[in-house]
Amino acid sequence: MYQNTTGNAGLAKGGAGDALTGMVTAFLAQGYTPLKSAILGVYLHGLAADITLQSQSVESMLITDVIEHIGDAFKTLL
Repeated sequence: MYQNTTGNAGLAKGGAGDALTGMVTAFLAQGYTPLKSAILGVYLHGLAADITLQSQSVESMLITDVIEHIGDAFKTLL
């Protein structure tokens, strides 16, 4: 069993699932296993939302804002 510790209510908006699907699919296309793709996708998607929350509210957060912070989420893995 795996438990994700990232993400917030700002992801409860239209398009969030599409962005997550895109991330997981991108990892699959890069040769990651399905399990690793899912784990990385979910974690980084949620982390990007957490980073977005540092500069705005849950109510005003859009998925495009979250997408802009995916790179920042990746940087935390280094």
